[in-house]
Amino acid sequence: MTNGWSLDDGAAAKGQFYGVVPIFLVDDVGAAAEYYRDVLGFEVEFLYGDDPTYGRVTRDDAIIDFARSEPPGARNSVKASGSTFGADAVIVVSNVEDVYIEIQEKGANVIEKLAPREYGALDCMIEDLNGYRLTIGGDLEDDDDDDA
Repeated sequence: MTNGWSLDDGAAAKGQFYGVVPIFLVDDVGAAAEYYRDVLGFEVEFLYGDDPTYGRVTRDDAIIDFARSEPPGARNSVKASGSTFGADAVIVVSNVEDVYIEIQEKGANVIEKLAPREYGALDCMIEDLNGYRLTIGGDLEDDDDDDA
């Protein structure tokens, strides 16, 4: 035992990672959570406070947190850095074509249409109401298998 943590077996000693949760800075945590619920199909897991300063949305195993930005307008995004390339988060899904149709119908701001990529994925990119860019995609092989 070290510092109150015990390692039961060799697998634990390797430090298995279970996921990562991006925290997006936003001016209105409630509005961000509503957008992800209404447009991207997430569930609002929690909002902290009457005028929320922190919140979390989930969809299956995907988790995104929001924190109120101080000062207002501050963003920790690719777009805020001035970059014209990159995503703030990549969400890997099954049946990406179905997800793409779903979010388009709900009004997602698609900035890169669904297309096969040279790196073996079928993906699209959207930009949320705060300027965060999300790549949503899956393996090309997985979608091809669905058609068989």
